Amino acid sequence: MAWSEDSKQITYLFTQDLHVITDSELGVGGGCRLVDEADNPYELVHYMDWLITPAWADTIADLSGDAIWYAALARDPRTQHYGRIKGFVQSKYLKEKMAVRERVH
Repeated sequence: MAWSEDSKQITYLFTQDLHVITDSELGVGGGCRLVDEADNPYELVHYMDWLITPAWADTIADLSGDAIWYAALARDPRTQHYGRIKGFVQSKYLKEKMAVRERVH
């Protein structure tokens, strides 16, 4: 877990604790489709070693009120259509890091 001194919020969370689940029951270790029902790929953003997509975002009210958390996914090596949730990245932190990344590139 990372804590931002600036925002005073949890910024990202990586754990092996399978009890950490979002309000709509996304959880670490769970599987997520990387394509829609028509097999069209979701928009994926590469962030550090993970994939982020708006398709798999949710809230974790117990951790941070109404902040949006994005599932940080690792592509399933057996199929390109699925990923496994490795953790969650808070929306504010993701936006800040993506903005810095865009300025660098």
